[in-house]
Amino acid sequence: MNEIIMYICREQNVKRMKNILIVLFIILLNILNPQYLLAIDLKFNRLTAENGLPYSTANVMLQDDNGFLWIGTHTGLCRYDGINTEIYSEFENRQVRSLEETEGNWLWVGMENGLARINLKTRKMESILCEGKKELQRVSTIHWGKDEKVYVAAIDGLFVYDKGILTHVIADEGQVFSILENTLTDYWLLTEKALLNLDTKTGKVTRYAWPLKFNPFFLASLNSHKNVLYISAEYNSMLRFDMKNRRFMNEFAIEDKKRTYPLIIDGGQLFVNTTWGIEVLSCTTNRLQYTIVADDDMKNGLRSNQFYSMYKKGTTLWLGIFSGGIAYSQIENDAFNVYRLPGTDFTTFNRQVRSFCIVSDDIKLIGTRNGLLLVSEKEKRVQTFTTQDYPALLSNSILFIQPFGGDDYLIGTTKGLVLYSLKKNSFRIFSEENVYKGTQFYSCLSDEEGIWLATSEKVLYYNMHTNQTDIYPLDTNKYPGCSALSLCFDSRNRLWIGTSEGVFLLDKVTHKITDTFEGKDKLKNISKAQINNISRSKNGKMFICTDRMGLIVLNERGSEIDIYSEDNILPHNTVYSVYEDEQNVWWIATMKGILRYNRVTNKKQLYDLSAGIPGGVCRSFCKDSQNRYWWANEMGLVVCDPYQLSQAVLCDLPRISSVKVAGKRQQLLEDQEQGLVTPAYAKSMVLPAFQNNLELCFSMHTYLGALDSYQYILEGFDEKWKYNIENNCLSYTDLPAGKYLLRVRGQGNSDYETQLEIIVEYPWYVTYGIVAIVVIIVLLGIGWKYWRRKVAIVEMKQDTDDELLNTAAYRPKTPRSSQEKLDRLYEQLIHYFETEKPYLNKQLKSADIAAALSCSISSLSECLSFKLNTNFSDFVAHYRVEAFVQKQKQEDISLYTLMSIAESCGFNSKSSFFRLFKKQMGCTPLEYIQKQDHDRVSKQ
Repeated sequence: MNEIIMYICREQNVKRMKNILIVLFIILLNILNPQYLLAIDLKFNRLTAENGLPYSTANVMLQDDNGFLWIGTHTGLCRYDGINTEIYSEFENRQVRSLEETEGNWLWVGMENGLARINLKTRKMESILCEGKKELQRVSTIHWGKDEKVYVAAIDGLFVYDKGILTHVIADEGQVFSILENTLTDYWLLTEKALLNLDTKTGKVTRYAWPLKFNPFFLASLNSHKNVLYISAEYNSMLRFDMKNRRFMNEFAIEDKKRTYPLIIDGGQLFVNTTWGIEVLSCTTNRLQYTIVADDDMKNGLRSNQFYSMYKKGTTLWLGIFSGGIAYSQIENDAFNVYRLPGTDFTTFNRQVRSFCIVSDDIKLIGTRNGLLLVSEKEKRVQTFTTQDYPALLSNSILFIQPFGGDDYLIGTTKGLVLYSLKKNSFRIFSEENVYKGTQFYSCLSDEEGIWLATSEKVLYYNMHTNQTDIYPLDTNKYPGCSALSLCFDSRNRLWIGTSEGVFLLDKVTHKITDTFEGKDKLKNISKAQINNISRSKNGKMFICTDRMGLIVLNERGSEIDIYSEDNILPHNTVYSVYEDEQNVWWIATMKGILRYNRVTNKKQLYDLSAGIPGGVCRSFCKDSQNRYWWANEMGLVVCDPYQLSQAVLCDLPRISSVKVAGKRQQLLEDQEQGLVTPAYAKSMVLPAFQNNLELCFSMHTYLGALDSYQYILEGFDEKWKYNIENNCLSYTDLPAGKYLLRVRGQGNSDYETQLEIIVEYPWYVTYGIVAIVVIIVLLGIGWKYWRRKVAIVEMKQDTDDELLNTAAYRPKTPRSSQEKLDRLYEQLIHYFETEKPYLNKQLKSADIAAALSCSISSLSECLSFKLNTNFSDFVAHYRVEAFVQKQKQEDISLYTLMSIAESCGFNSKSSFFRLFKKQMGCTPLEYIQKQDHDRVSKQ
């Protein structure tokens, strides 16, 4: 009996063990499944019927040259700008199956019943009929060829649109699903019955029958990479076709049986739908790179893995989910990346990184708000340290990490200072002194003998030779709750302290921290502002990064100050750090991204969410041995190679997406030069006199699921630039009549700007009033002209004496005055001209000089004629030309125009200046200046 019981128990144990092994085996299979191993962390944004999509399933998507996304659904066509959608009523209740943009701003729309095109600039719509009468059915693909013809795939075959005529080209192969252009004359067609190769030059069609198990219908597509065609169809395994050898490759390979429609190829990567999500493979190696799958709890925004359509443009992947709208995400970027451990699924994304230390190319210490991370790339290992397992860490919030010598690293936390031994992989208290416990340690700065520590309410100095600690308290009576946040030495070995209450200096003589120093008066605007960071530029100036007050650049003497804010270059006034690279380019980390600013060329480029930066707060900075730049970001550890940054990933030109006038949306605007155009193409617009309330919406088409940041100004109305458009829209009410210029650009990027001229018409009574005023002005002008003519006659008589002085006929052969009188008058004349410089008066007359010298005009003329052998005009011109020559030698005339200098020397017209200068100097003023510059360079 006992043996039977033991046997039964043994059998039950074996059965239980088998069940356990089966469960473990299933778990192991799930773990080894590539969807779990290689799934990447992506945050998908969603566009559904609830927020603007006309139908819950998107058949096709296309991004036009202006950046707008066009979406074809079962019930119509809509346009999406990243924030708002616009439904096009022209296609209401029409099932849109295909889209294509062609030359001339035409968007071609293929429908279940019909083919049409709409002009994106004028919104003019045209129906396209085959040979003028037949409407196409089930238009699945439209392709704009390099030969400038439009190829249309429909249920009845292939159609070609050329020179206004749609012709039926292939009719006996059943429905054509997809078109692929290989070369100018070589086309591939995915049809119901076979794969076709079409030579458009000769019209020859070569047929390749489908394998027996391949049966495309309804949804199918063609893609290519190099010489390989990738063929996908709904409910069919993926096929490959060798275009060079004209044969199918690895028909229904095991790994391809799970891959089906939709499928796209971009940048050498194959994106293909599977039963559990999207696989991304390398077209070159055929290896799986990563997967995109829906989370069970929808944390990444994907509702399901039932993808109905797929589209990729730039770095954005768009997924049409069956009855679930559209999900889209930035999946790659060649600018900034969130650090992930190569070869593993570990990523710093969504970890609140506060500090870090690049120990080596292999080892990295990463401080977060939830503990310390040790990352070993060589061992592909990540170890997490928290106070739960390592009480000596004191706090899980790591504020800074600093090498301390050997294998030890200083760890500043919110509850004290600790040491971490990399070799022993352990923590210990830095010092038993109470000053190192229970307080926040924000930053650390080393000198030759010890370390300076910025803490709450004080600055500490630890001497590593004597192990003594000096305490420098902040004046908490004057500045309650003041904390030291950042430390920096200047070239005079003074310690600058950035605090939560402004900038302070440590006086080493008195051993006191003072708020009185050179240049303090220039910092009065930030006297109590939080200073996030202080660092030193290459030319010795101090970078002062403030909270909400911008970037302050101050020389050590305090005599020069530059303020950078939203009013000039910054996208946001909260600045966390500044790094100056070898090309003297500043990398400014702000709340709205990282600004790359070249002060020499004044070029600015803002890198924000669209460039791969996951969050707004970028704190500590580091440059590693591979010249890569690292930032601690609130959403992960950010890294970039500055020499491989690509402008192509950034779309910085704001586009007008919609306009409302007096509360009514305008489909077309009246452009003064182009006529009626859609808002995206308008360069100007006219507002009626009593419809002067205006609302404009913009988009930079970053498609990040967040609002873009803008700067804008309405010249003629606004006094300065404004910021942060609400909901990507700006509005003006009761605009006065007149002409304005609206300028809009992304914050921190003045290189890309959209301009719109806005003209508000005057009321009719103002117009008639202006006409009446013009008539009055004309009449007054006629009267003034008549009066001026009479005045001119009088002036001509007054100038007769001057004219006689300048004519040779007037000169007597012998002087009437004595030689002694002429000599005396000559000396007076020369002395008067050299001391009083009357020639600088542009209205100078001979009568003025005669009066000044107490002589007659005739005596003055005799003196000039017999003593200098010249006349009055040439005499004055001589002094004026000499004055110009002296100015050219003594001053930098490049700052002024040539005529402004000539006028300052007494010349009253350009023609007389050039004529008299050439008469005296033998060359024109420009030739003279060029010769002087050439002689100056030759001497150097």
